[in-house]
Amino acid sequence: MKKYFLFSLLIPIKIFAIITFTPKSVEEIKHNEYNLNVYGKYNSGNTNKTTFGTENTMTFGDGSKWKNLIILTYEYSEVDGEENTNKGKIHNRFTLKLNKSYDNETYLQTEYDKFQFIKSRTIAGDNIRYRINYFERFFVGVGSFYSKTVPEEINLTSKERQKLKLNSYFIFTHTFNDKIKLNAFAFYQPTLYNFTDNTNIDFSDYRLTSRASLVSKITDRISFKINATYDYHSNPYNDVSKGEAELMFGLSYKFKNK
Repeated sequence: MKKYFLFSLLIPIKIFAIITFTPKSVEEIKHNEYNLNVYGKYNSGNTNKTTFGTENTMTFGDGSKWKNLIILTYEYSEVDGEENTNKGKIHNRFTLKLNKSYDNETYLQTEYDKFQFIKSRTIAGDNIRYRINYFERFFVGVGSFYSKTVPEEINLTSKERQKLKLNSYFIFTHTFNDKIKLNAFAFYQPTLYNFTDNTNIDFSDYRLTSRASLVSKITDRISFKINATYDYHSNPYNDVSKGEAELMFGLSYKFKNK
């Protein structure tokens, strides 16, 4: 069995890390894959800031019928000795091939974000994913998931939220040449039913996430990456910012153990 490992030294701007991955069909997972990203940054001067984070993926499957993806992330930072970022996530996604064009995805996720005032957010859902075969890699998916969000403090304005959400997305990869590749994806997740308030479809209550990465291969093992993301939540806790844009760049080194 071949095992592949990817280590990245990532230098963030407005600190945020993105897992850079190429969307793969079930048939492409012929060996276990491990992707490790560890990053850190220290600034001193008028403002002293320390940041540490890690993002890891594990993918395995049988190469014909199914695959499983696990994502683990964590980020922490301080400014002048005061904590200002503390968040983490665990995501598990099982994909079952239905036919040449369609897959079924079942997923579970739990996360927290102290400075979004989210003590825990747990989701469980299912999608149907369709592959557009005219492109190198282009998947579109639609499904739904149950979401339970518990705030750091429950009060009149910050309540526990239980919702059924629509999940719609696309994932796209384009290789310009043997050196440069673009990965992009976007998710749109409006509310179908709010169990807390007993209200039906509300397209004004949604989450939108879009991410893109440009990977330029320097050698067979070393690549330069530019990653960007934009996250928008129409109804966050405690009037925190609804939108957040992030940019980062760095080098990755790939090594493998046969």
